[in-house]
Amino acid sequence: MAIRDATLPYAKIACPLCEGVGYWEKKICRECQGISYIAWTGEYMLFWGKTVDTGHLIYDRLLLTVKNIINAILLIIGSIGILLFFWEFYNITQSNQAVWKIFQTYNFTLLFFWITILSDCYLYYRYSSDLARMQHVPRKLLKTTSFRQEKITWQELKLVPDDQKIDISHLFTSNAVDAVMGSYNIAKKYGHFKVTPLHLFVFLLTKKEILLIFIRLGTHFQELKTKIINALRSYGTPTNSQLHFTEKFYTILFDAYYDSWQKNKRKIHLSDLLVSLVKNSDTLTEILYDCNIDLNKIQNVALWIGFQKHLTQSHKRFRSRAALRPRSPINRSMTALATPYLDNFSQDLTALARDGYLEPCIGRQKEIEEVFKIIEGGHKKGVILVGPPGIGKRTIVNGIAQLMVAEDVPEVLQDKRLISLSVAKLTSGAAPAEASQRLMIIMSEILRSGNIVLFINDVSKMIGISQGGPGSIDLAEVLSQTLTKSSNIAITTSLPLDFTRYIENNSSLLQVLEKINVTEVSGNNAIQILEAKSTPIEFKQNVFFSYDAVAKTIELCERYIHERYLPEKAIEILEEAADAGRDIFHVLGEIIEKNT
Repeated sequence: MAIRDATLPYAKIACPLCEGVGYWEKKICRECQGISYIAWTGEYMLFWGKTVDTGHLIYDRLLLTVKNIINAILLIIGSIGILLFFWEFYNITQSNQAVWKIFQTYNFTLLFFWITILSDCYLYYRYSSDLARMQHVPRKLLKTTSFRQEKITWQELKLVPDDQKIDISHLFTSNAVDAVMGSYNIAKKYGHFKVTPLHLFVFLLTKKEILLIFIRLGTHFQELKTKIINALRSYGTPTNSQLHFTEKFYTILFDAYYDSWQKNKRKIHLSDLLVSLVKNSDTLTEILYDCNIDLNKIQNVALWIGFQKHLTQSHKRFRSRAALRPRSPINRSMTALATPYLDNFSQDLTALARDGYLEPCIGRQKEIEEVFKIIEGGHKKGVILVGPPGIGKRTIVNGIAQLMVAEDVPEVLQDKRLISLSVAKLTSGAAPAEASQRLMIIMSEILRSGNIVLFINDVSKMIGISQGGPGSIDLAEVLSQTLTKSSNIAITTSLPLDFTRYIENNSSLLQVLEKINVTEVSGNNAIQILEAKSTPIEFKQNVFFSYDAVAKTIELCERYIHERYLPEKAIEILEEAADAGRDIFHVLGEIIEKNT
């Protein structure tokens, strides 16, 4: 029967014969074939299909070793063949013969080279086959509903079609699979009859990625080690029971999958296992609480490590995701036209995102989804993001540009360019009539091109302050009229005071643009954003910020600095501390003293 838990977004079901052990009378359970627990999401059946026992561990290691040896031999043979080819090429050039003579030379060296071409092709085939077999976590589309619980029995699950079954063991990285196997070995080493979350935690602490998380948290490892040893001793003496994974262990695996699905991750990593582990293990939660570590801290620092990976791999990742995007202003269907006049007054944000130059957008998923909902609805021609300076409006736009490059956007935005129009360049040295003419030419190019989404930062600057008096430049009227008559999309921003003064009651922009309020981040979201912003600062200044330093910066900024907004004011404090090579708490103390 299904195991009910209101905190879980799925129903967990144990095998009715072995009751979740996976073994019956010291043999693999004939009912579940070792798949002792299944999670039912209401649409998909999740299970861990990789058998973990001593025999399978030995077999997997042997198979991996043989595979690596074959690949190494093929690589060595191919490398020798290439070296021999260049040796023959060198000999021909030294004898003053034509280079093409190399293809008329018959000797053992060149014969070996042509044979190695076959080995290189086979090596490439093996590599391509491995990539083709690689599976990823299904993408969570914006319209996809959350997992839901439904009553279902084990017998009913056996009738679920194969295309609704997901073996989550294929979606874990090799390191994460090793962690599951490693926890089994640790339990066996200690003579325990159950593999528990604590065994998994012990293995995770041997990995560099996890150790870095606890180093960021300032963990006292000796104290942590003592508490873990004491907890393991309470598991009792060996019994004759077959070693098996506990229900909580399977909950951790299913929960790690669910979180990765929610965050649109392609694979389940060690950090995902750690977060799920802390979330679902009461014993570990108590141990970490005594070390002044909680779930929020673990999640935040795990994200921090992820941000660092993101920055180091950003060029490679965006280029691979954008491999099919045209590098020219033309779209894939070759229906778009070039925009030479617009290019003089603008910047292509999707091109910057494709090359990895834009900062990551953290904690603004709600605002981005609201932008997509309005644009996809079609009732308005775009949005206007309204919020104080330094709050992250431009970062939201950067995040949209990155999603457009990755094609993770509604269909109306796919295969399009996000172009940032500079109002300063548009109005620079221009009379009102000339500026209006420039804008009309630009909008005409955008209309003809058909693949451009226009971004205007601080759109209120386009409105004539003198309200139609001599010399005023009310470009907003030109913009709104053009958007009304076309299918173009625009994303704009404005400060709250400017929005109230110039747009809310006195402009036609609200007829074509929907207002979205962008509020100041705080608490946990602010910490995560500051972590992401601190990574390039650490790299540039060769410094190291602890988690407590980042969290304290947010806390004290909220308490004492009221004339500025997060995250900008906190970022400036980190930059000042890193640039001066001083402790961040000293810098905070000086700023607090100045503001009180």
